[in-house]
Amino acid sequence: MDAPAPVPPTPSVPEGLPPSARHVFDTLTQRGPLTHKDLVLATGMPGRTVRYAVGRLREAGVIGARCNLMDCRQCYFFVSQQCPGNGQSPFVKTPWRML
Repeated sequence: MDAPAPVPPTPSVPEGLPPSARHVFDTLTQRGPLTHKDLVLATGMPGRTVRYAVGRLREAGVIGARCNLMDCRQCYFFVSQQCPGNGQSPFVKTPWRML
């Protein structure tokens, strides 16, 4: 019999972040990569609050951003721990966190 596949660690948000950042983090964990507009709709929070929460999460290094190639005015935000390769894209040599 084959050995069971390793279970990826459950992403967690660092202590000391505001409740809005925790809510955005939980939404990204459950729904996967989302744009700023999608996060506003999914969380029901004002755009400024979502922008602040995303900034705090990016500073903490728990989420990353990837440019939407169909519309470069938008970025997709994602939980870094859910991306294989320690937050690096398998298609691009630049780490996701640097974009």
